[in-house]
Amino acid sequence: MDNILTKRILTKLGGYLSSPTDMTRPEKRCLKDMVTGILKSRSVFVNQIAASLREPLRLKDVAKRLSAQYLKEDYADKVLEGHLETVAPGVSKDDFIVMDGTDISKKHAKYMEGLEFVKNGDTGEIGLGYNVLNINAVNAHKEISPLLSRAYSFEMGALSSNKEIKEAVRKVKGHIGDKGCWVFDRGADNGILKDFFIGECPRAIVRLKKTTKVDHDGEKVDVRELAKKMDLSISQKVIRIKKDRPVTEVYDIGGVPIEYRIGRTVHHLWLVVTRNRRHGGLCYLLVKSDLSNAIEVAKWAFKGYGLRWKIEEYHYAKHIVMQSGTRSHYGNHVFPWATLQYHFA
Repeated sequence: MDNILTKRILTKLGGYLSSPTDMTRPEKRCLKDMVTGILKSRSVFVNQIAASLREPLRLKDVAKRLSAQYLKEDYADKVLEGHLETVAPGVSKDDFIVMDGTDISKKHAKYMEGLEFVKNGDTGEIGLGYNVLNINAVNAHKEISPLLSRAYSFEMGALSSNKEIKEAVRKVKGHIGDKGCWVFDRGADNGILKDFFIGECPRAIVRLKKTTKVDHDGEKVDVRELAKKMDLSISQKVIRIKKDRPVTEVYDIGGVPIEYRIGRTVHHLWLVVTRNRRHGGLCYLLVKSDLSNAIEVAKWAFKGYGLRWKIEEYHYAKHIVMQSGTRSHYGNHVFPWATLQYHFA
């Protein structure tokens, strides 16, 4: 990094760490040095991070000072807690809170704690790595504010993906309250998670599988069958960048009211369907909204779910950092730094 960029990042980082947290001064200093060192060295190896700091001490002593803090059992939790306390006030009711799961493949790592077999979402191959949850706030200007990033491993005590997801959502909601609308992909289309999201979130958008049944006019019907009867007369244009070139896609969308039952409680929701005019692909969205007009709901849900694509950019950038660590000495402590890097970059 050049000197100007370094000073800009250090200024932002200093302001960020000035917020009151439960972290001690040595812990804050370690956090600042680790983030700065990762950005300078582009590495998660402590020796390389320590060398990039250029302190007038022996490299061994600098690395020892850093590891004495970040290897504390509760350090990653303190970093996350302090981060949420700092960024939560900047989340507004109109933001979309996008949660997405991904994976991080560690094909060259053999000795990191908790490695297990995961499916690479890009190649479809099975290899060693971790499952990862990302939760980000996206505002009206499509700016991303990372809220939570967590790797989990069944080898290290994770009981189920559903449990990890629910705990992550509760952690973030504990700080942002009822602000924002939560957006979930098809991985959330199961009874446990849908009940949780619809019951816990004041506003939510969940992508459904085409065979999912919903209650409409007193009958249970597949969403793909209900979509055939819907009026998809609302037109929406989207410009996406594909292979570094802008491509315009046109979608036809529409929405109908449906009911969703959790125990004896009936929730009045919406089914929003979008159809790509070029290739005819359909997308089915279960929507919980405080809007009451079908056109408004359809446009709002289309916009909210479309912002999920911003997270793919976040995943790509984050993989560059997360794939660089290969030694077991760091364990899961790699991941808090990755979240913070993109907050300051």
